[in-house]
Amino acid sequence: MSERDFKEQFWSTFESIDLDKHIILVFSLKFENVSPLKVAEEICVENSTGTWTPVSYETLDIRKEHGAKTIGLYSTHSGDYIIMVAVNSHDYDPERVGLSALLADVAGNVYEIKMIDKIKLLDIFFPRSWLSAFRGPKYGIDGIREMTKTSDQRRPLIGAIVKPNIGLDPRTISVIAYEVALGGVDFIKDDEGFVQTSYCSMEDKVSYVEEVLDKAYEETGKRAFYVYNITADKHEQVIRMAELVRSLGGKHLMISGTYTGFGAVRTLVEDNNINLPIFVHTAGKEAFTRLQDYGISAAVFSKIWRIVGADEVLTSAIAGKFHVDLTEAKRQIIYLRSKLYDFKASFPVIAAGLHPGSIKAACDFTGNDILIFSGGGILGHPMGTTAGAKAMLQAVTAWMENIDLVEFSKGKPELAQAIELWGVKKLIE
Repeated sequence: MSERDFKEQFWSTFESIDLDKHIILVFSLKFENVSPLKVAEEICVENSTGTWTPVSYETLDIRKEHGAKTIGLYSTHSGDYIIMVAVNSHDYDPERVGLSALLADVAGNVYEIKMIDKIKLLDIFFPRSWLSAFRGPKYGIDGIREMTKTSDQRRPLIGAIVKPNIGLDPRTISVIAYEVALGGVDFIKDDEGFVQTSYCSMEDKVSYVEEVLDKAYEETGKRAFYVYNITADKHEQVIRMAELVRSLGGKHLMISGTYTGFGAVRTLVEDNNINLPIFVHTAGKEAFTRLQDYGISAAVFSKIWRIVGADEVLTSAIAGKFHVDLTEAKRQIIYLRSKLYDFKASFPVIAAGLHPGSIKAACDFTGNDILIFSGGGILGHPMGTTAGAKAMLQAVTAWMENIDLVEFSKGKPELAQAIELWGVKKLIE
């Protein structure tokens, strides 16, 4: 067989492949002074069987069955290209190896191809048969709604972030949690920087916090849930902390997923002894996602977090302090909430620089099924932490009732002072 015969195996059409046996990848490409056909073939080489020179053990049958296939190649008005590549899903057993092995191959060497200047993985489409190995969220949106007693009202959920996010002892954290819980929030969480330390053991933190949350519940009739950060390098340590949280009465977990990895979350989800909701904090994802023409789309990450079982996923700082690409933010929200085979929907989460004056702009964009976390916008309130929590919920009520925020703040000093201090945000400023 000629080299051309082998290269022809890298080409096919969407209609001619078996969609139940292939994973579809969509990339954007930038390159100059090279044939797009050559670029497409090089991507297929690196995403499947080939290497830089022919090897005798790669037969035509192997190339036909296991070679990646370009099933779409499109030029854009800007001179860039979009390529769709199909890879054989049977080469990446979802139970034995899963997403780590898949992504190491299909989102690995392609970023080092010399002839490509910029490449971004825009999307991945998985067959139902491949995803059947994953459990997805245990609770999802409906389960979290039931947990927070908001199934009927379906308002946006509000959570507080403990600040400062490092340096606090367990007693101080419990004081903050109590003050916030009195304000009626749904959640209080560790920040990504606050993990188990020599001065703040997980055991003491959970014990003190759960005690005061029970007290606040008795006083208000509203249950707030603390979200404990169990991020660690070793998966066995993650599991150990999760079991400790559960054993001491904790009811919700958090893990910084970008650097602990998809496997850590999947391990948590598939441990039937834990059975707690999991919030995936995505600190660091912008290192992969922020550039429009290079890296991996944030929507791809959101889709995968849902697949491996995250009940809530941090998306973008909508109407907040950080960079946000609204198109990508919308895709993340859609991928977390829309139908995906039989998986439960995950709660999209927004945070970073949000306060009562951000609520309308954020919720107009996201809709009701959103979890909004605020740190300084609650703990920095001039009337105190409890007032800050109340002001956030008052802003949510104004949005739900479609009442102007400033008008609604009359007679509500918590909301009025928050607006006076921080103003009212627009979606983009």
